[in-house]
Amino acid sequence: KQWYQRRVAITAGIIHQKMADVEQQPIMEGEQHATEVAPAQSEGFETYNDATAVPAETKPVQIEWKITKIEENAEELRKLFVGGLNRETTDEQFREHFSKYGEVIDSIIIRDENKLSRGFGFVTFGTIEATDTCIKDKKDESIHVMQGKKVDIKRAIPKELPPSQHDSRDKVFLGGIKDGITEEILGKYFEDVFGIKEKTVSLKRDPEGKLKGFGFLTLDADTDDMLKSDVVDKIIIVERHNLNGTQFHAKKAAPKNQSYNYRGRGGHGGGYRGRGGFGGYQQPYGQMGGRGGGNRYQPY
Repeated sequence: KQWYQRRVAITAGIIHQKMADVEQQPIMEGEQHATEVAPAQSEGFETYNDATAVPAETKPVQIEWKITKIEENAEELRKLFVGGLNRETTDEQFREHFSKYGEVIDSIIIRDENKLSRGFGFVTFGTIEATDTCIKDKKDESIHVMQGKKVDIKRAIPKELPPSQHDSRDKVFLGGIKDGITEEILGKYFEDVFGIKEKTVSLKRDPEGKLKGFGFLTLDADTDDMLKSDVVDKIIIVERHNLNGTQFHAKKAAPKNQSYNYRGRGGHGGGYRGRGGFGGYQQPYGQMGGRGGGNRYQPY
């Protein structure tokens, strides 16, 4: 009897040790311990031993941006082109119409050598916010009416940008995209800085998934056309965007048969006003010869 009890004790000890060894062994990929329940597997979810999948905590996208033109209230973003003016509108009436949005730094109706209105002009506000509000009021067709005529208002585009940048577009080319910048980061940037909520950001990658350095921003079709046009103008006027320690550039997406390359900003002395000449304006109001100044802006 004593011999039998010793054998039982020895056997129990061996079995206990074997079980301990099994518990310490790592489970190989694709295997599951017989005494465990396989947890639910789902991308983007955390799993627990009760086999219940719960959404993983979503961390907010962190971005750091710096836009000198916006932070310094740059004149390029405060200037409007105004077309379709009644030829009888006076300089005083012109300025008065826009003064309700805030301080007007400068305003002028372009005139010919006989001092007759050419039907368009320019306004420079004291703040970017006043400029934005004035453009948004285009949604109400009854607001921007002068002397019985509805006028056309848009942000003035610097003349040194090529013709493709003066067209109305809803797609923006993004170049110089560095590693670490994702569609999600760009999407948050354009929403936070430019207020674009309905958009698609797509970055081009090679077959291995490596960034090619460029992509596109497309505003959704249901975005108001007038506001869509202005926000694209604003993005390309800024041109150089600093995001998370890197810089990328933006241009209106050109047709495939056109190049994105163009000469940089600079040259064109005389500035917007110059009181001596507003040369270089093009369609739809005709070509104006410069008279001692040279202008950096044109309507389209």
